[in-house]
This record gives sequence, C-alpha cells and structure tokens, in this order.
Amino acid sequence: DLNVIFPIERLQELATEGAVGALTPHFFSFIGYNMDAERLERTLAEEIADAVVADGADVALMSPA
Repeated sequence: DLNVIFPIERLQELATEGAVGALTPHFFSFIGYNMDAERLERTLAEEIADAVVADGADVALMSPA
C-alpha cells in the first residue's frame, strides 16, 4: 500500500473533506543510505526547501518510512 510509505491518497481525502486547505502540485521523496549527510543538507535539502517555498506551501509533512 503506497499510503504506508507516502500517504498521498489520505492527504487528497483530507483536502477534499476540507480538513486541510489544498495540496501543492509537487511532492518530494528520497530514500536510502547517504554517505555524505553534509552534502545532502547543503544541496538536496536546500533545493527541496526552495521548491516547497516556490509552491507556496504553508506547512510540510515529513513521513519517515
């Protein structure tokens, strides 16, 4: 079940019910072992944060797998 890892259908249901305002058009996911956490933080994390801001998100949901 995809929603166990990434609860997109549950989020869509919450948006339809009005429990949350709306969802942004983009979603981000990454998985796996990372040998260079500092590089991840400097590059990927900043790029994802910039993209979330560009989408106009008010909040972000982080869902650990």
